[in-house]
Amino acid sequence: MDKNHAKALEDLVKSGPNLPSEINLRDPTLYHNALFAQMYDSSQPPVWDSLCEELAEEAAITANDIVADLGCGSGRLTRYLQTKNPKKLYAIEPSTAMLKILKERLDTQKITIVLGSIDELIQSGVERPNKILSSGVFSVVTDPETLLRKVYSYLPQEGIYLFTVEDWRNANVDGEPTEMFNERFRAALKEIGMATNAPVIKANQETYTKEEVERCIQNAGGMVLKHRVKEMIHSGECAIAMLSSLLEGAAADQLPKIKGIQDIAKQFYAGKKITSGIQHTFVTTQKDLEAK
Repeated sequence: MDKNHAKALEDLVKSGPNLPSEINLRDPTLYHNALFAQMYDSSQPPVWDSLCEELAEEAAITANDIVADLGCGSGRLTRYLQTKNPKKLYAIEPSTAMLKILKERLDTQKITIVLGSIDELIQSGVERPNKILSSGVFSVVTDPETLLRKVYSYLPQEGIYLFTVEDWRNANVDGEPTEMFNERFRAALKEIGMATNAPVIKANQETYTKEEVERCIQNAGGMVLKHRVKEMIHSGECAIAMLSSLLEGAAADQLPKIKGIQDIAKQFYAGKKITSGIQHTFVTTQKDLEAK
């Protein structure tokens, strides 16, 4: 973690400035908040990187492909797409806060960055991509069917759109629902005077079933070429390591508080299996290829 990320997380532990008391990850305006962008990027478990890597592999990118990462966020998927050396690579994201992190993470000399979403990509006049990918975007956009319709209309003949849909409804820590586990964790912090004002993240308020996504694809003029599903699992030790990163670059007067949180985390997370939910991956294309 770099010093900027550490400072953002330290601020979050101190007072949670400029963030609501409860966070809904489906709120698209949230990702424009610079503090949240830093927190969100820094707190991703290793499983998320492996899922991005698998999505990039699924795309079977060649040197002739023009690839777009739609809703690229802080560039986690973009990083793996870049290693495939496509003919051209576009990174499209409406949040300047997220793009700032991407630019710090990647060498962007060979990446065309588009500030916005699918509309701005279309209007940019760049050569049309034949492969568009999105990781974690479907569950954030307010109208996914409209997004899909625009993507399928924009894709060239035989172009494909690969995207993921996360289902957090069964998120748990060793079988205990995540929200209940988090409530116990916060209560333990409060008992030792280490209560934090960090917001409560509500990841499972709304999501989509496989059938709902397939219906949305069909209504938008697309069809599914391939579907796979995978559990999003990481260890309690990963959670402890992420909290430990708070110690890096923290101000001296905050170390006792952060250390206290870390000690409680070890008690709660050590040896635990954390299931964030399941991730669906859809490889799709437009139905009416003849019309193209």
